[in-house]
Formats: sequence, C-alpha cells, structure tokens
Amino acid sequence: MSISVPPLSIGLPVRNGARYLAGALDCLLGQTYSDFDLLVADNSSTDGTADIAQEYARRDSRVSYVRHTEDLGATGNFNYVFDNTRAPLFKWAAADDLHDPTFLQRCMEVHAADPDVVTVCSAIEYIDEEGRSLRTERDFASAGSPDPVARFNDFVGYDYSCSVNFGVHRREAIADTRKFLPFWGSDRVFLAELALRGRIVVIPEPLFKEREHGDRVTSRVAGRDVRRFQRSGKGSKFLTWRHASELVRAVRAADLDPEQRRRAYGVLSHWAVRERRKFARSLARGVVESVRR
Repeated sequence: MSISVPPLSIGLPVRNGARYLAGALDCLLGQTYSDFDLLVADNSSTDGTADIAQEYARRDSRVSYVRHTEDLGATGNFNYVFDNTRAPLFKWAAADDLHDPTFLQRCMEVHAADPDVVTVCSAIEYIDEEGRSLRTERDFASAGSPDPVARFNDFVGYDYSCSVNFGVHRREAIADTRKFLPFWGSDRVFLAELALRGRIVVIPEPLFKEREHGDRVTSRVAGRDVRRFQRSGKGSKFLTWRHASELVRAVRAADLDPEQRRRAYGVLSHWAVRERRKFARSLARGVVESVRR
C-alpha cells in the first residue's frame, strides 16, 4: 500500500537542543496550516533531545524521529532531513526558533498563487534567550525580481541574515542546487544558487522569530569552532576564497543566457573588490594555519 505524501515536509536537524526544542515543536505543530510531516534528525545529542522528540513523535503522527549514532556535522544533518523527506514543498526548521501560527499558511498561499516562486519567507524578528524581542529586519531589495542576476546580487555577500533558509522552498529548486556544502558559510552559497533559479518572496510581516543565544551553532562557529560545524577536519583556512570559488561554480552551472552570465560574473567582480580586505585576512589566516600544521 502506498503512503500518501503531504504537500509540505519539515526537516528539523538538531544536536543538543533540549533547552528550546519543545517550544519550537509546539510552534510548528500548532500552525493554522497542518497538512505536513515533520522529521526530527538528532545528531547524536548528549542532552535530553531524544526524550523530547520521541515524546512528540508518540503524541503526533506527523512527527518522526531518527537518531544518528555519529555526528554528521551541521551541514550533513541539514542535507539529511531534505534527502529523507518527499513532499513537493520543503522547510528547514531550527530547534531554537519560533514561528507565528500563520507562518506556514501565508507561505503556502504564496506558493499556490505563483508557481514561479521558489522560496517564501518572512521578515525576521530577533529574540533573546527568554523570547524578548530585540529587533526586526527585512533583508533583500531584489529577491523577488524576475531578473536572476538582480536576485543573485542580493545574495553574494555577507551583509544579510541567512534566515531565508528557514522559509518554504520548492523541492525541485533545492534539488537543482548543491545544497549545503561542507564549509562554514555554505548556506550563503546555497541561497545564491537558489536565487539564480527563481524568485524569492519575503512576506513583510515578521512571522519568523530567530533566537540569539550563546549555544547557537552560529555563535559557536563565530568563536572558531568550525571543525565541529563541518566535521571535515579542514579547519577554517581560506573560507572567503572558498566562498568565492563556489559562487563562480554556481554562476557557471546556472541556466543563464550569455548576457546574464556576463553580468553575474560582473556582480562577483564588484563584490570581490568591495571585500578585498576580507580576502586578504582570509588568505593570511589560511597561511598561518598551514604553517602551524
């Protein structure tokens, strides 16, 4: 007997997320749009994550739980939840973030109205450890443009939040990218690839709440815990250069006409000039790390 596939799958990769996991799951399971399945992938947690996730899986048939016996790294676990779900629309979720009850409903309505949209997200409200509002931001001037190069230009740099990753995406668009590569900052390459493939709609209301706290993966990696993030053993050498080279590959692989491709390479050239100091620091740091080895 075939198993029916809902319109939307949600993947929640987590490692040691017990502190906020129940609140994140309550937000998702309490959405006004309810026709989805939710895969929680536990990256060999050592806290109470397993007990919480298993309890929710017992209570709600939409939730399934899997535990990895070895740490896949953040990128590996993010890719895992995508590869092991099947719905035509897909959303990543984090164990420490919150959503307005209408988030999924609003995103699904946009997708239903416009099949050319690849991703729908919302403005972001940042909250602290206790859930208090810190600020609200709405990134991107051209994410919804019909021009792929204008969209690409919005995503090549470092000056935006990557919370678009937690929007609702068309599976076929994600599958046409390389997803998350095993280096810190590859989420920005993924979003740039996604922008080259279609329009991204940002709902103006802040329906997504991103929690800022010291145990976040981004906070730990900002403190140079890069190897734990990527599990590659390669450290943080030449990250800006790796980022740039992967963006070049993204342009090369994109379905662009010759003029669009020329303009996209021009975007990268202007970005590299603007970020020349960051390139220089990355090169110097990589050389130092290489010498220490």
